Amino acid sequence: MRTSRTSGRDWHAANGWPFPVFGAASRIAHQNIREALGAEDIAVVDVGHIEEHPDVARSVVRIADLVLVNLVPTASDVERLTNLPLGGFLDDVNSLRDSDVPTVLLTRCQPGTRATKETRDDMTASGFTVLSTMIPSVQRYAQTGAGFPLDPSGSAHAALATELKDQGVLL
Repeated sequence: MRTSRTSGRDWHAANGWPFPVFGAASRIAHQNIREALGAEDIAVVDVGHIEEHPDVARSVVRIADLVLVNLVPTASDVERLTNLPLGGFLDDVNSLRDSDVPTVLLTRCQPGTRATKETRDDMTASGFTVLSTMIPSVQRYAQTGAGFPLDPSGSAHAALATELKDQGVLL
């Protein structure tokens, strides 16, 4: 059985994006990332499953201006965020920061379902910032790996970038 893990570097190679992509998984990523960035640079870091890489995630999240936690509107994902392992993780990281994290991005949403609305309402009532943009479940992306060309124009990802610009998070 062959398994494949898609990384940002794989997507970068497949799409020729006009920015560099680095692999920097490390417990001292917060130091390495700052050293590698210029004053106007933006770093986007995908930590993956935090419970599998808590030291890397802690290092990155402690310096991030924005943390997007991808959350599928299911009971199990909400429980992962509010209970162990992420509940304690976020409390720990927030103690290292000037402002609390995270901002929740609802992903793999089924349009028009009650679960999406209820999850948004529950997360907001629990004190989380939930972005208004929701990323729908798109099977053609879910079933692909590295090498699949991506064009976010006109997609929910373009709407996400617009929302983050409107909030002053992206320039």
